[in-house]
Amino acid sequence: MKIKEEDYMNLQKALSVISKTTKNTYKTKGLGAERYYWDCFWHICNSGLFKPEELYGYLNDNHIATALKNILGPY
Repeated sequence: MKIKEEDYMNLQKALSVISKTTKNTYKTKGLGAERYYWDCFWHICNSGLFKPEELYGYLNDNHIATALKNILGPY
């Protein structure tokens, strides 16, 4: 992964607020994995738990998606 270790740890900490039942809710509604990962990401960004500009200065969406998948686990 291309993400800096400190940014990864901050992202992981911010994403810890996501409930385990959230994934099941998305699956039940027929929503896909990409939607789940990015909705979780933007939830923590919009709630002030994480600043996306920390990542977008040196990463693209593919790099961020990889980090999200590693942190949130398989869909």
